Formats: sequence, structure tokens, C-alpha cells
Amino acid sequence: MRNTTGDWGLLRDTVTLHTPGQPDVVLPPRLSKTQISDVLNQISSTFASVNNSRFLLGLQTIQNSLPNNTFTPIALTSNAVGASNSFQLSSFGHFSLEPGQALVVKVPNIDAGYTGFQINDAWTYALPYAAASGTLNNTQTFKAADGFTYYVISSTDPGVANWIDSSNNPDGNVFLRWQALQDGTAPAIPIETQVVNVANVRDTLPADTPVVTPTQRKAELQQRLLEWGYSLHQNNNLGWITSNLEIDQIKNAVGQDAFNQMFVGQTGVPSVLDRATSAALMPNIGAVARAVLANPAGSLSAVVNNLPLLVNDIGLPMVLAVVRLQMHIGQTVQIVADDLAAGHPEKVLGDLGSGVRGLGTLVGQTLTDPATSVTAGFLNARDDLGVTLMHADSYKLSSADFGRALNQITEFGRSATQVMFAGMGYLAPTNTSSSAPAAASTQPTSNTPASAAVNTPQPTSSTTQAAVTTSPAASSAAAAVVSASPVESRSATAPANSPSTTSTASTSTATSSPSASRPERTKPTGKGKAAKPANAGTDSTGTPSTGEASAPGSDTDASASTASTGSSKAHGGGTRSSQNRPTTKNDKPNTGPSGRSTTHGQGERTVRAASSSSN
Repeated sequence: MRNTTGDWGLLRDTVTLHTPGQPDVVLPPRLSKTQISDVLNQISSTFASVNNSRFLLGLQTIQNSLPNNTFTPIALTSNAVGASNSFQLSSFGHFSLEPGQALVVKVPNIDAGYTGFQINDAWTYALPYAAASGTLNNTQTFKAADGFTYYVISSTDPGVANWIDSSNNPDGNVFLRWQALQDGTAPAIPIETQVVNVANVRDTLPADTPVVTPTQRKAELQQRLLEWGYSLHQNNNLGWITSNLEIDQIKNAVGQDAFNQMFVGQTGVPSVLDRATSAALMPNIGAVARAVLANPAGSLSAVVNNLPLLVNDIGLPMVLAVVRLQMHIGQTVQIVADDLAAGHPEKVLGDLGSGVRGLGTLVGQTLTDPATSVTAGFLNARDDLGVTLMHADSYKLSSADFGRALNQITEFGRSATQVMFAGMGYLAPTNTSSSAPAAASTQPTSNTPASAAVNTPQPTSSTTQAAVTTSPAASSAAAAVVSASPVESRSATAPANSPSTTSTASTSTATSSPSASRPERTKPTGKGKAAKPANAGTDSTGTPSTGEASAPGSDTDASASTASTGSSKAHGGGTRSSQNRPTTKNDKPNTGPSGRSTTHGQGERTVRAASSSSN
């Protein structure tokens, strides 16, 4: 599914799929080196086919063949970029500017549920959209009284509304889209452009265009960052835990440096200490207080409606910490069991010592990891509460709010307990002579869609040494050999054919699973400032999914979106490095409290998708 969100600061409808009679979540097995190699090699081998896919090549061909600073006529989205939503209108553009120049883009207003204006490079990587305004949607733009919306593309702040920050890129492509239309009729009015000096931008715009001071811009970008995180956190559910368990194993097997080479590590990600102490990375307490005083009833309703999200923010990292510990203990126990079974009791003490030392890594992940720690979870809850209260006017207090929130929190507690109970299956060593894993599972406690069953595949033993080869597109290194730490070097694992999530037949409202996309490149910033992600995943049309909040994507852990995306946050789109989604049609707007957001679909986590497809 593709998630297209207008106002990132509001709750949105979500869909969860359940297959009757099947567990809602399957905890991943302890992967062998061979299985990890298979996953990584498959990811590497798919880069060429993905980069040469019809929608990506079609989009690149259209945009890169355009004359500088021009746009195509507004029309139904071309088949050249693949299937799109019903009646989606599009226009492609290309900008090329000298230092100090700006491109003013005059776009006719169209009555659509969603409008997105985003810029990307020649390879369809989105330019920074989270900590910078590399994209805007219809809830974030000013529409002039003359029936047009004026966008200004430049690397320097022009001091007006609708600034599209090119982040010092002299050229790039533009994708304009309109969704949730009544029909596919495109206006005959063309898009007009004009290249001007940044200093003269105000002279070319209508008189009613708002002026934005540096102080106002700073506040705007700060709120943008927080709302982007808020939107991403809504994507997290128990699938976020399974995703991190899978990625943990891959990182441990190949090493952090090799992992960063293959999947592009991020720089400038603020630490939990930065987020706890920097005013730029937290809600403005004064603004939040004024919002509460202005609308006490709306504030109460906002808190009640968002309480399940706040519990999720804190609870998911806690559950992950428990299951990580269970897996680590199980790996150590399995290694010791293998030592004894192989007749090497002299190795037991050393392997136990390695296991104890590995607990230090777990403590660090639990307390200080910017994306998955419990500390990050509390900071996410703090930020989400601030965003919630800033949007108090969008909520109306109802007695039904309390019951709904209580039911969601109760369900989370039950499901989290089942996951941790299922994680006990990691603790038991397997029979090293057994070639087939035995699955220990907990059965649903009821027949309702809300009941969550969890399967925990038991590991099987593997001592095969495997080489991981990557294509140039995936890594600068020609090959990487899986060299596990002592605790994992003889870790027993189960076949990689256990999906982390299940398909569904019945649907219910809940949070969607995490999503991932192409890793985001970041732009180093000063201390205490969020890094700017330079790219994101693509949506179902092959365009970067940065004109709307999406999971995901993604890749990046949704537990701490501001951290895992290089502190990415945006007012019009994006994904993160540890999250993503697949694509479906949805012709009706997906409305939250304000009724201003639309929902469609989007890609799947890179590593997880490869893991399931390799089975």
C-alpha cells in the first residue's frame, strides 16, 4: 500500500491485514551465515533490475529530457512511469540554476484531495525533505487569490512562502502530482516558470504572498521535523520489532562498517543526548502551552486519541530490548551446546565470556541507540505529545474516545506480552543433529481479528562459512565475507523462509508495519542540528515518495524517526532508512480528524523483502 499523507501532524486511518487461523506476527529465526549471505546476495542482484525497471527508467527519461526550467503539460500520469492512482494528474519539470538564482513556478490550482510538489536528482533520489523544505503538499502551501500557487525553487531562502529548498543542488527534477480527484480532467492552463535573482523574488509574486522572516522559517522547519517524526511513528507496530531483529543479525554478521558500505550509513544523526538537550530538536514549550490554554477541551481529546501512539512509542523499544536479550542469551546457549556436542568443553568458558561481553552492546542499544533505544522511545513520545497538542483544534472531545483508546492500549499490552512470551523460544538450544527446525508458537487467545498470535521458529545449527558478494551499486567493495562475532560464529539458525509478517484476509484499523526505502544520504550539519536526508524511496509511480509521509519508509527505524532518518522530517513527504511499503489503489481520501489526508500505498523494507523473496 502507498500512504499519501497531507497534514503530517494529524492521526490518520491505518489498515492492518489479518489471515484467519494464522499468527499475526512471526518472530524471525536466528539466521545462519548462509542465510544472511543469501539475503545480501539477492539484494545485490536485484539492484540492476530495479534501476532498470520500466517506471524508474520512464520517469528518468521524461524528466532528464526536458529543457531547463520547463514543465510538461498537466495530464493523466503517463504509463511510462507505471501504474498510478485512478485519475492522478502529473507534471514533470526540470530546473537548472546559477548561484543566487531562483525559479518561480506558477501552477494553476486544481481541486484535489492531495497535491504534492517535490524535487529530486537525476536518479530520482529525493532532495532533503525532512529538515529542509524539499517538498510541499497542499496542506503546507499558500494559494494566491489569483487562482495559482507560486513555488520558489532556490538554495537560498527567498523569505517568502512556498520555498522549495534545493539544498545547494544546481539542477534537478520536479514531480508535481494531484490525487483524489473527481475525474481525470486536466486544466488547459499551462505551468509557467521564470528565472529571477533570489533578491528579486518578492517582486515577481502576487502582493498577498506571505513574507517569512528567518525566525519564522526556523520555527517552521522545527515543527516540520517534529511532525515528520509523528507521522512516521504511526507506522510502527510489532513488525518494527521483527524488522530490527532481522537487521541486528545482518549487522552482527557482516560488521557495522560493511553494513554501512552496502546500505549507506547516515552521518550527523543526533544522539539521544542531543535530542534531550537541544531546543531545536524538541517541541517549543511556549507554543504548546499556548495551544493548550486556547483549547483545553480539544487538547484533552487530542491526548486521549493519541495515548495509544504514545504507549506504542515507549512500549515497542521496551519489548524489542527484551526480545533482543532473549535472542542473545539463546545464541550464547546454542554456542555452548555446540561446543559440548562437538567435544570441545575447553571452549565453553571463552564463549560464555563473549556472551557476557555482548551484554554491553545490548545495554548500549537499550539506552543510547538513536533509533531503537528505550530512551529514544520516551523522546519520541515527548515530541509526539507536543505535535498532538499543537493540533488541538483538529480534535473534538467525545466519550467514545476514552473507550477506543483503552481498547487499543489493552490490545497492545496483550500482543506485546505474547511477543515476549514467544521470544522465550530463542532461549532453548536445538538438537544440533536435527536438520529441520521445530516451531514453538503461542496460539490466539480468541477468534477476534484483534487477537495476536506469535510464532517463534526454532533455530537450526549451521557452521557454514559464507561469502557475501555485492554489486558496485550496492557497495564499493567487491565482496564481503561474513565474519560473525564469537557469540554468533557458531550460532544455530532456522531456514530463512519464515516471514516476519503475514498476509491478510480480514482488515481492521491499526498501525501499519514499518517501511524502508533506499538509504537516505545526509548532509552534515552543525552540532545539535538535524541532518538533512538527501533521498528517499519511490512510490508506486516510480517517483520519490517524499511528497507525502510514508513509512516509510524508510529504512531507518521508526522508533526514533528524527534520529533514524538523520533526524529527517518534512512537510510534504518522505521515507526513512528502516521502513517501507507496497502499492495499491485507493481512490478515496484517508481522512484523520481534519479530513485533509489521503491514503494510497508504497514499497517494502529492502532487507525484509529480500529475506522473504529468497525463501
